[in-house]
Amino acid sequence: MERLHNTIITAVMLCSILISPVPGASPDHFKHLVPADHVIYNGAGTAATAIGGYCYIPTTGRFYTSTYGSGRGIRVFVGTNEDFPVWPAPFAPENPLQTAAGRSWHCDTDSDLTRIMGATSFENGTTNPLTHLLNGFTVNPKTVVYNGITYGPYELAVLSNNTNSGTVAVNKRLLTWDFREIWSPTNKQPDRANAEFAPGMREVDYFGTVYGYGCTNWNDTFDSLMTFGQMAAAIGASVSAPVTTDQVGGRRAVFSADGAKVYFVSADSRSSGRLFTGVWSVELATKTVKRLLDDTAYKIQRPIAEPASVAIGVRNFTGQSYADNINQILFNGTDASGNIGGINALVDDGSAVPSIYPAVPAEAMLDFLGMAPDTPQENRPGYMSIAADEEGNLYLYTNSPYSALYKYDTQGRLLCIANRLQHYAFNTQVLGSTSTNTAYLRLDVRKVPDPNTPEISVVQLMFMSTAGKCVAGVNVYKPMDFRRNGVIDVADANFFKAQLQKTWNAEDPNVPSGSLDYLDYIRADLNGDCELITVNGVVTIKTPCVTEKDREIFWQFVLPGDANFDHVVDLSDFADMAANYGQSGKDWSQGDFDFDDDVDMDDFILLTKNWLKHYD
Repeated sequence: MERLHNTIITAVMLCSILISPVPGASPDHFKHLVPADHVIYNGAGTAATAIGGYCYIPTTGRFYTSTYGSGRGIRVFVGTNEDFPVWPAPFAPENPLQTAAGRSWHCDTDSDLTRIMGATSFENGTTNPLTHLLNGFTVNPKTVVYNGITYGPYELAVLSNNTNSGTVAVNKRLLTWDFREIWSPTNKQPDRANAEFAPGMREVDYFGTVYGYGCTNWNDTFDSLMTFGQMAAAIGASVSAPVTTDQVGGRRAVFSADGAKVYFVSADSRSSGRLFTGVWSVELATKTVKRLLDDTAYKIQRPIAEPASVAIGVRNFTGQSYADNINQILFNGTDASGNIGGINALVDDGSAVPSIYPAVPAEAMLDFLGMAPDTPQENRPGYMSIAADEEGNLYLYTNSPYSALYKYDTQGRLLCIANRLQHYAFNTQVLGSTSTNTAYLRLDVRKVPDPNTPEISVVQLMFMSTAGKCVAGVNVYKPMDFRRNGVIDVADANFFKAQLQKTWNAEDPNVPSGSLDYLDYIRADLNGDCELITVNGVVTIKTPCVTEKDREIFWQFVLPGDANFDHVVDLSDFADMAANYGQSGKDWSQGDFDFDDDVDMDDFILLTKNWLKHYD
């Protein structure tokens, strides 16, 4: 029975909890992975002011983080069970830091990156004074060949650079970083003796000893993969002035499934002439640059999402027949590609004009968010970052109309993984920040042991926390497993029912004062439409968070009629419902499938619609 009241939850008590949080309380699926002191620490020097990007190396468990500000550089963070490296003189970890969270040190300072950023090439000696502003790393998932050297998985990173100064044509937008380590004897090439500087080497002659001999494993550790000039040449254009609001290097790139290419988006603004706008690829073996989608004529939405890449053989978004190894580049729908408000898949099959298909239809996202099908394009969802796991599930960060993190699973179902209020609670309660910045930029995926059931692994979405100047993560649990025990049962249904009825009854979810009921309430916000607003300087909830739309989403994952949760609606479930028909005070296992406390014709209709259906 429908008893939803269109009421506004003022949440005055919620505000007091958010501003003065209970120590240690936070959304349980958010994780603090690399603390800010291990990101912006600079020893006796000037600390950086912000995080710019990061990457995670699964073979070593290390995180590498880049920073902005006068103390910019790159640090490596390791767990508490790994010691500082013992390197031969004169090498040593620079600015080491040890805390209860782990150990970190500077593996690069300005010297190494400035050396490569400031040269057109080392061979001809042309210099181009330039600093770096790194905005994202991506690491090769498979063995690749670059500059004639073979790199195993996770031994080569591509860095996005967003600095706009110096000679434009040689302005470096993508760099590579050699992750191989040779601090001890090795048979890898080039070997340590050949990698070290020697008196009279050309780099020293050009740049002087002010840049030192480098703090990384290799003096040639960084290389230029792509410049503005290469991009211009690829489209037959010329560049004579910096693109001042360029996003070519401001968005994280992604490797193809086989590691042979890197994909990225260019999101020049309208005021910059849009020269480079579109979706691009760079082939590592040849450094060949190609624009796959020309989106320079956009008026409403430009391709600004940090893209993902999924091979056809993992998940085919096209509905067409392609070879399994063909890559699909996932980015937000735009004027040129259509599907504004959704996610597109561009098929990189070598065609001069690649085909584009809707991977996440805009109509599906609009319906999921409770928005009208005719919502103006400028008001539709916008996406800033996309990631994919090994099964082909997609993870989407929307920055409008709601700042939230979503999962689009292999069955085409959408689900909110983290809403804005949960993220804000994490900011305030764990990171000690009052910032309302709830972005999930630089999304990346890994598997971690389930904290509640260690023998089971769960997907963890890693992201760059701008508010916390750190790296954080969100664990992705089984849908509707509100208790995080790996089993969906009547306790989970009752949990959701209790939150939905708070909305129906116009109850403040924060009674009594000082409780953490609001965390339970917003956990049941399955489409992430929970918004924050500021009233008289206090952050509060704008609208009810749990509604019939969330109930519809619940029903996608647990079919109404499956009273015993055995994933089929059959005679056993009918018997459970029939035994309680016409009675009140009942729960899901007794036939209350619409969460209104009684078992009646509404529940019977729900069961009959799903009769004999099996589901995952």
